[in-house]
Amino acid sequence: MSSTAYVHQHTLTEGHSATINSVAFSPDGNYLASGGNDHHLIIWNTSDGVQLYRAVMDSKVDCIIWHPVHPETLIVGCESGALYQIRGFSLTNCDKTDINVGVRGAIYCLDYSAQNRCLAIGMGREVHVTHEKIDSQYSGDVKMPAPSNPASVDNGSAVHSADCQLHAVALQFYQSGKKLIVSYVWHGIICWDLETKSQTWRISPPSSHPNIGHSVLGPEDASVLTYNLVDGLHLYILGADQQKPCRLYKLDVLPRSKHAVQVAFLHQGRAVVCGTTTGRVCIWETVTGEFFQILSHDGTSCFKAASSTRAYYIATASAGKNQETYIKIWCAKVFGQSVSFTY
Repeated sequence: MSSTAYVHQHTLTEGHSATINSVAFSPDGNYLASGGNDHHLIIWNTSDGVQLYRAVMDSKVDCIIWHPVHPETLIVGCESGALYQIRGFSLTNCDKTDINVGVRGAIYCLDYSAQNRCLAIGMGREVHVTHEKIDSQYSGDVKMPAPSNPASVDNGSAVHSADCQLHAVALQFYQSGKKLIVSYVWHGIICWDLETKSQTWRISPPSSHPNIGHSVLGPEDASVLTYNLVDGLHLYILGADQQKPCRLYKLDVLPRSKHAVQVAFLHQGRAVVCGTTTGRVCIWETVTGEFFQILSHDGTSCFKAASSTRAYYIATASAGKNQETYIKIWCAKVFGQSVSFTY
């Protein structure tokens, strides 16, 4: 990490006209997908910042992931509960398939397991898992149990609604798709066995930081990184109940609001990154917890920060800018030369 720093490569404008809710790099890092409150889904070329495709969905686009099995294929979740698998992007058309699990609710998070070809969906107060039997055709539906209340809720913490209590903010398949890790706003992190629908283990955040805004599974499935909605990021080592965070990556400026921001690992887990509500993008060294770099986002809140898993890119998206909404792409600079290379 000592020889690597990120430099601004592109500012993507004239795309979205409202807050961007999701940004995601394609598996090869060549494309960036974005979706937001303006109902638009946009695909950008990462290397030159050119807009390649735009589609208008039926409601706000809240969640986007790239399909890990089918090339150049997106899975898109909307506030209305509509869920699509989309590919074959062209100037005039695309191949859009509805994914129907029999219920509808605002879609907050998605994950897909390449090992067992299952899709996990966090919608409304529920988490569902469905199976892609053949290309773009899903069948079956397993609803995961509702989690029991953590001590912080049982003891009278202010909970504004039932939806808030059971809202899943992140999903990650685990152990070759046999288990599913679900991070909840108020209920910590729970690992569910998909066959038995039983709880394998649970991590309860400390009472001083009872909520989780977002999470991501670390390299080799050994840890989980969370945004704690108070003062930064917590790192948890997996494997036991009621664990305490092993490290706090503390923000240099406290959040302006309780908005959730996206977190990610960089450089095969050697660094962690998140956007902020204060107009900065923060990068820490994983082992030391020290700041590695702080990137300017022009004073504008950036709730979404995505990293490319195969190329050295970061994308950050602005919030609350309306017609002036933008995305910034950052590229690693190694030994004085800007590069994007695979691990």
